[in-house]
Amino acid sequence: QQQQQQQVDEEATAAEEAEEKIGGLMLNLIDSPGHRDFNGEVTAALRITDGALVVYDPFDSKDPTRLCVQTETVLRQALAERVRPALLFNKLDKGIKGLQLSPEELYRRLDMGLAAVNALIVQLQPAHVDWTVHPLKGNVLFGSGLMGWFFTLDDMVGHMVRKAGASGGGDAAAQEQAAAKLRSKLWGEHYLNRTTGKWQRQPEGDATVRGFCARVLQPLYKLFATADNVVGEDTQQLAALAAQLGVRLSAAQAQLPAPKLLTCILQAWLPPADAVLRVIEHHLPSPQEAQVYRAAHLYQGPAQDPVCQAMRECDPRGPLMCYVSKMVEPPKGAKKGALVGYGRIFSGTYTPGATAYVLREGHDPSAGHIVAQEVKLGALATFSVGGRLQPLSQAQAGMVVAMHGLDKYMGKAGTLASVTAAHNLKVMRFKVSPVVRIAVEPAKGKSATDTTKLVDAMKTLSKSDPTVLCYVDEQTQQKIMAGAGELHLEVRLKSLAKLSGLELRASDPVVQHCETVTEESAVCLAKSSNKHNRLFVRALPLEPELVAALTDGDAESAATGGGEEAKALADTFVQVGGWPRDQAKRIVCVHGSNVLVDLTVGMDLSPIRDMVVTSFKEVCERGVLANETLLGVRFNIVDAKFHPDSVHRRVDQILPAARRVFLGALLSAGPQLLEPIFGVNIQVDGDYLQAACGIIKKRKGSVLSDSVSDAENSSAHQLEAHLPVAASFGFDGDLAGATSGHSFMTCSFSHWSPVPGNPVDPATPAGATVRATRVRKQLSAAVASPGDFLDTL
Repeated sequence: QQQQQQQVDEEATAAEEAEEKIGGLMLNLIDSPGHRDFNGEVTAALRITDGALVVYDPFDSKDPTRLCVQTETVLRQALAERVRPALLFNKLDKGIKGLQLSPEELYRRLDMGLAAVNALIVQLQPAHVDWTVHPLKGNVLFGSGLMGWFFTLDDMVGHMVRKAGASGGGDAAAQEQAAAKLRSKLWGEHYLNRTTGKWQRQPEGDATVRGFCARVLQPLYKLFATADNVVGEDTQQLAALAAQLGVRLSAAQAQLPAPKLLTCILQAWLPPADAVLRVIEHHLPSPQEAQVYRAAHLYQGPAQDPVCQAMRECDPRGPLMCYVSKMVEPPKGAKKGALVGYGRIFSGTYTPGATAYVLREGHDPSAGHIVAQEVKLGALATFSVGGRLQPLSQAQAGMVVAMHGLDKYMGKAGTLASVTAAHNLKVMRFKVSPVVRIAVEPAKGKSATDTTKLVDAMKTLSKSDPTVLCYVDEQTQQKIMAGAGELHLEVRLKSLAKLSGLELRASDPVVQHCETVTEESAVCLAKSSNKHNRLFVRALPLEPELVAALTDGDAESAATGGGEEAKALADTFVQVGGWPRDQAKRIVCVHGSNVLVDLTVGMDLSPIRDMVVTSFKEVCERGVLANETLLGVRFNIVDAKFHPDSVHRRVDQILPAARRVFLGALLSAGPQLLEPIFGVNIQVDGDYLQAACGIIKKRKGSVLSDSVSDAENSSAHQLEAHLPVAASFGFDGDLAGATSGHSFMTCSFSHWSPVPGNPVDPATPAGATVRATRVRKQLSAAVASPGDFLDTL
């Protein structure tokens, strides 16, 4: 072991020396989809990065004083992961040419967007830091992704100063001083007097122009106006402007039509790569900087733990600590079906062939719970430009790498460590849930070979997408794929067809429901088949505050792991749920947002504990009404009697009895069916407000609030509404039709809401939904009664 550590030290030193010789800046860039259905990709990317370039469309919102929902969501996610943001104002070409805003109107739109972004950053940034963004700080970019040009204020100042220097504007020191003075005038209340050419702080109507508009926007507006005024193929004026800006055009470029020539000029004058790289290098942190404040936030163990200390120092000589945030499909030519683990090394050095451990759920070395699987580290690579895998001989702390062979030992994500004394890194929490399902089958027959191909492809897809869920229904044998929304399922269905090599057909989408209870049940009894074992259980609803806390946290591993994590979990139940501490200490298991508590007196349940927990988890996954997931249910074991001889309390005796008592308790506690609800944000012109409200009500939604934009000369309304997911299919198209395209909608999962009526009565909406779900799953149409599961004394 000492020899192995010496080898790691030598390799780390060699890597550091090589890096010093090479110099330059090594970047890992991850592009995440912007659509809400793929929000899980954003979460996976943020976990392994230190900085985020937030691309913001200032014209996306009808109300420029407010962020659109998706922009706010991803910014919240970045700050929650302690990832420092920089800002990119995109689509300036749309404001200049499409919307034809004046320079002053464009500035005001940008300034209001900047204020909205910073208001959120101030609210959520870590203590004692300033992560706000501002053009004068240099961490705000402007430009157009479509046309391929970006700039910061420093870029514009550099162009101006170089132009002045070429005209005899003084030495380098004088130019630097002039640049600093000019930069301060290019944002905020600084105005240039058109007559005197002097700067002043107060505007004087048409006699003055804002500094940003005069020196930054006017050249852009002049280029666009000149390109629009080109007659035929005469682009000489546009070429002359390019020369004034210092852009040299080739003979071939000079012959391009005006729109393409404009793009060439802007890309040469304001090259996007240079601007983006400067912002990343100077305003986003390196791993050594970021891990100082990220390590303790991500590590589940004590902050003074040696492993956490190594993470904080980004120490390549420390124990290997790596988080795999996603399984990705390798490029063409790799082994079919094999996935590559994409993750971040937080400490230590990854050397292929060395031994490491995949840390499992419940792993807690401080409590003596070692739940880890030994693995041999596979080949290592990094993704280069174009998505190609470039092999590496080793990788050290701070690097983002692709690791071969982990898909055999890991699900969607997980922690990899070189020592079992390490704690897990926090599990990622996603802002979207797979609440929409489809059944998938081969379009041409159902041969055993095709079925096997489909199931294998589903397993691969389930690992590679953070929020997709693929499984085979036990009752119907249907192949089910669940996703965050219609678009998510549409895209992943194509991925599934590609992975399986089959032509597929899918059922109409259906919505996932949840089950809960509304009241406390009486004490319920179930006996084992040999009558030697008895379990007495109550079911009751869990406090809503605790349901929210359990949904956001990693309580399950804390409950099973014990130690410090279990103590912290007990504190949560006491502080948030108001539980007596003696009850909070007796939590047996947490599964999802459901809790099993041992309230027996003078009894040790350890001989049957694991079997009871297994049944509890099974019931949490498949409830009593329609085999849907349980949400917010507490089970109290109030008494138990079991045979002293283990022969009479085997698995075949305890498991069925435990399952029956849990199901019977659910039916005795006022069962209730829950449906998923989307939170919908709609920005709509005032003329179409009633039409938008009508579409929401038609689909059984409810409008929560209606606010009018604070922006000058704006009639935009912002609607906040709730909409059942089941009624959301096609909603976007209907809304666009009813408002003639004068609306913009975003939606995301909000909460679970009770379906009206008694779920056991088919005449009610809840009962009809339960019956339809049971029939679809090939269960008996009627819900069982408590007597079908429970015994009497």
